[in-house]
Amino acid sequence: MKKVKYIATMINTPNKQSVFIFLALLLFFNSWIGNSQADSTKTEALPEIFIKSSRIIEVQHQLPLATTLLEFKDTKDALQQLSFNEYISAVSGLMTLNTNNFSQDLRVSIRGFGARSAFGIRGVKLIVDGVPETTPDGQGQIDNLNLAAIESIEIIKGPSSTLYGNASGGVINVFTQNTFEKDYVKGGLTFGNYNFQRYQANAGFRFNKTRLILQETNTTTNGYRQQSGFKSNNLNLRMLHDISDNTTFNVQLNYTDSPYAEDAGGLTLDELLEDRTQARGRNIDFKTEESISQFKVGSSINHKWSNSAVNAYGFYSKRNFYGLLPFENGGIVDLGRHYYGIGSDYSFKHYSNWF
Repeated sequence: MKKVKYIATMINTPNKQSVFIFLALLLFFNSWIGNSQADSTKTEALPEIFIKSSRIIEVQHQLPLATTLLEFKDTKDALQQLSFNEYISAVSGLMTLNTNNFSQDLRVSIRGFGARSAFGIRGVKLIVDGVPETTPDGQGQIDNLNLAAIESIEIIKGPSSTLYGNASGGVINVFTQNTFEKDYVKGGLTFGNYNFQRYQANAGFRFNKTRLILQETNTTTNGYRQQSGFKSNNLNLRMLHDISDNTTFNVQLNYTDSPYAEDAGGLTLDELLEDRTQARGRNIDFKTEESISQFKVGSSINHKWSNSAVNAYGFYSKRNFYGLLPFENGGIVDLGRHYYGIGSDYSFKHYSNWF
């Protein structure tokens, strides 16, 4: 703006030659500066990047919702199988907390849903082999899930998960082992630091069109910190009967007994620098821990056609919880729950060439 004012002042002067000379010099310098800037801003050409999209490349793989499918049939033996976080930690948009505190239960958040839950899982629907694991009030725990039995997990994110019920944030659909080639019996022993011990048994038997699968896991440890040990025994039994080539009847039974899971509590920075293995003083004084026992039985029937399927289920669950908290007058939680439910769903697949 200052240059424009100066030019206008020069035009009003009687010396027109000086004005023309000044304008010519101004145009010359502007063109020279512009060329020098253009030379300085030249960059090398970037390689072409091609982004593949299922909507464009493969029409038959279109999905109307955000899903993630995880397979563990051949890799689950390489996992520690101490926390469900080991199976889902690599999923984008999903966050887990309390992975190493067995008295606080694993907290799962999908795209922010469930992040405000003080304990347990809220806003996310849990399903195991077609039967809901989430309680009627929307809260869920997975401490009764036998991790050694997991073969695949389907995770649905976003509002489409509301098709499964009270799950505005997402759905975690767990599938346990359901097939095997021949009868087998397996056992496993695992020992580690801090008196870690785990005993596992796995068996599968065939009777004509019926398959029986058994998994049992017993785990104990003193924990890395004081007041952080736990003990758990989990039994999972599943029976599948092929009524026909397209119809399968499923019965599952799950029993979990965890007599104690201690809580070491949080430390201040000074306490952490002094000894990171120590527990919070109040947690030791009040011996904070929890114990649970849960029994669940459910059955389902599934029938498939060429492009559709129908599934119906029913279940009963009983869960007892006893917890000690680090404060007086109300520091005990003693909760017993009995609940059951039935449900059915129908799915239909149709492929078109609209896109």
